[in-house]
Amino acid sequence: MPNRQARRATPARRQGPLGDEIQIRAFMLADHVAQEQSGKLYVNGGAIEFVGVQPNAKRLPPLWLVIRLGFPWRLTSGSHIIEVRILDQDEKPVGGDPFARAEAQIGKPPGAEPGDEFGLNIALPLGGFEATDSLPSKVIFHLIVNGSELATMPLRLSPLVASLGVAR
Repeated sequence: MPNRQARRATPARRQGPLGDEIQIRAFMLADHVAQEQSGKLYVNGGAIEFVGVQPNAKRLPPLWLVIRLGFPWRLTSGSHIIEVRILDQDEKPVGGDPFARAEAQIGKPPGAEPGDEFGLNIALPLGGFEATDSLPSKVIFHLIVNGSELATMPLRLSPLVASLGVAR
């Protein structure tokens, strides 16, 4: 009879209930985002998967990219490089690359305890993003933190029918 204990997986290293790595709490496209002084995001028309564009369009329609990252206690003392790339299906840049790049420092507020998570909200306007050539039928947003890709998200671009103004 095989030894059952030998086959058990070693549990992932965790520090506190949220783990020990950066967590993605939100990564989506929306029609509009407003951010108040406290950092709270008001997201309207979120979770967009496809949009209509004019034939041979080079610009994305007015959209917003919403990102919320959770940082564990141990990653609050240094700075973090956050990048967003917009690539085609062949992983070639669609326009300026990266689309956005920022350095963030996450602090610990008074009363914070080991095991707490510290959030970072980012709202990036995409309206006016211009592709090098005509936009492909799909673009893929890549979220990279400290050189590691944490998430990807596709956006399908459907040509608008000129007479009706609706996506095919």
